[in-house]
Amino acid sequence: MTTTDIVLEIRRACRRTGVTAAERIQLTDRQRQAAINKGLLVRRPRGVLLDPSYPDSPLKELAAATAVGRPYAAAWGRSCMTMWSLLDAHPSRPEVVVPEQRYARIPGAEVHRSSSLSPTDVTMRQGIPVLKPLVAMLSIGVVLAPMEVAEIMIRARQKKLFEPDAVRATLARAARPGSDGIRACRDALELVMIGDRPADSVLELRFHHGPGQLLPPYEYQYDVEVEGGRYRPDFAYPDVRVAIEVDGYEKRKDMESLVHDARETTALIKAGWTVPHFTWPDVVDTPHVVASDVLEILRASGYRFGR
Repeated sequence: MTTTDIVLEIRRACRRTGVTAAERIQLTDRQRQAAINKGLLVRRPRGVLLDPSYPDSPLKELAAATAVGRPYAAAWGRSCMTMWSLLDAHPSRPEVVVPEQRYARIPGAEVHRSSSLSPTDVTMRQGIPVLKPLVAMLSIGVVLAPMEVAEIMIRARQKKLFEPDAVRATLARAARPGSDGIRACRDALELVMIGDRPADSVLELRFHHGPGQLLPPYEYQYDVEVEGGRYRPDFAYPDVRVAIEVDGYEKRKDMESLVHDARETTALIKAGWTVPHFTWPDVVDTPHVVASDVLEILRASGYRFGR
């Protein structure tokens, strides 16, 4: 086998993540060692091999970590949630789970041991074993605060992965009491609710637990019937016709959403409503300013405080 043939075989074996196990690469021991000596392969523990031509990335490091911990290791915690696009960025070190009875030293990774890990809890995503998202929710609170866990629940709703009710049922069925993850998950289930329903977006949740804490009680997703249709502004004070809209990233995915929002605002204004809009930086960075603006609008609209 020529050097070119060896390189092609390395590319084939490592094509998905830049990582492979020694038994999956079709090279003899001598050819494999020669490739390592030439810098065509990089050796990791337990027969894991990396293709150095494949760009270094958190994904590559996660693939290597789960391969070193095979056959039972899977992405866990923030690594898992990022693989499901429920968080934006991987942690600085891969977070991996293995069965409690299995000793697995995985250099460069944070290893969590679970007494209840089952093969049915794991699936493949981008060639990497990961916990199923509903299973991962039971322990994500070990590394994230309850509000961050609540935000993950909302993103999961938006992606139609699961509803908060499914988390609640899973906790009741499978969770062991007392762990930090379980406590944070239960707290998050309380935080995610606005009134009697879960928040539809992360920014609505941030508004409710930010500026909303400084405001008089409001209606969430209040149905307003005006000429041209029915609309549901994010937050409303129906008695004085003030509707508050928060414009998060998820509302700007396509032109259809943009057109709908513009038509809704126009229809509400024509019907005599005041419709202030607030963006992510407004709500997250300057909640007191947002609350002050809303209070000023309420006063100008004749809202009776202290009722």
